[in-house]
Amino acid sequence: MKSLASLIGKRERNMLKNIDVEWVLPEQLMGIEVEVDRSPGDSSHSWIFPDTVAGWRRTSDGSLRNGVEYVLECPKAGKDLTTAILNLFQEGVFGRQTTSSTHVHLDMLEADTTSGMMQAMVLLVYATEDTIFALSDPGREFCGFTNKLNTVGEDLLAYVLQDNIDDDSGRTLGNYSSAGRYYGLNLMSLVKYGSLEFRYFPTATSHQELIDWVQLVQSYKRAVFDLGSIEGVKHMLRSEDSYSEFVTTYFKQWAEWFFKVCPYKKVVKSTNTALAIANASKVEPVEMDYRKAYKNKKFSKLHKKVKVAKVAPTPVLEHGFDMNPATVQEAQVTLSRIVTAYTDTSDQDYRATLSSLHRRLNGTIHEFHDVASRLRAVRASVIGAASSNETYEEPEDAFDDNHDEEEDE
Repeated sequence: MKSLASLIGKRERNMLKNIDVEWVLPEQLMGIEVEVDRSPGDSSHSWIFPDTVAGWRRTSDGSLRNGVEYVLECPKAGKDLTTAILNLFQEGVFGRQTTSSTHVHLDMLEADTTSGMMQAMVLLVYATEDTIFALSDPGREFCGFTNKLNTVGEDLLAYVLQDNIDDDSGRTLGNYSSAGRYYGLNLMSLVKYGSLEFRYFPTATSHQELIDWVQLVQSYKRAVFDLGSIEGVKHMLRSEDSYSEFVTTYFKQWAEWFFKVCPYKKVVKSTNTALAIANASKVEPVEMDYRKAYKNKKFSKLHKKVKVAKVAPTPVLEHGFDMNPATVQEAQVTLSRIVTAYTDTSDQDYRATLSSLHRRLNGTIHEFHDVASRLRAVRASVIGAASSNETYEEPEDAFDDNHDEEEDE
């Protein structure tokens, strides 16, 4: 027989059991934003965006084409959080679009949450965020609204991971607001809400999916509570066995993914990279007329015009690799100047290619040698093409960092 709802022309209500979730941190306050979208005029999906849901606010969002955003009316924990999530999926039926996503906020204002724990969180996520992408949606990495932490500005990373952050009275995270919020781990949310925002996730399509993602975020919080500081992260990475024990203790549900996507050596390498950037010496470039340098085709000599402080190429961790931060900084500044020299040119190919390489170098230091070789090839092609008025063609394997999405996600 038909359901009574269909007989009287009403929508059938989803039947969700009153689940008793054992949260990783039962008293941890969480905030959640679920964006839902559909293409304009799309009637092929039976998705339902309810006008009201108990415990949630329905709002508009400029990044969505034809959708809305559901935001928890206030941070919730434990059973209240479970009830709110069940309410959302009892009333709504959602699908995924490339324009929509889920953001999970982790409250960091508890009295026992220290600055060292925040530093441990940033370092741990920096080294393992590939696993978060793999568990949710790998495509989110390339959408433009969920950039990896290894693309964040080195000045912000240096501030967050500095040894004496508690004594740095001259700066706060607010000084780096220009870095923006479009990273998988949004640090600027700390300034505005006192929470760390995890933006890695696509639109949740079921209550269990959303619960799993919240559990993953809470697992990171539980882990850094015990790690306590950057030194705690380094101590955890002292051996492959200690890393394996850490993963199986705090991320047992996802351990297979951690070991597959972020094996020990990769995590150590990424951790070294972050700490090397944070500890790199400041570069003091020589003042120079770069427009004149452009006209005189002196790009190949720019790297010789940069003063860099001497830094010993010492690995940060016992099993780390040798990387001289000064060398990396020199390459970054040199490439930045080349890009600057082309800022006002009309040649989009030159600008796009150089800017793409610049972002890649800033964000992926452990691929420095590969990028540096590409830079030399591109620079030679650019100089040659400029002298002969030829059109520069980007290599087939050049990096593609173009994102056409709107800027309000």
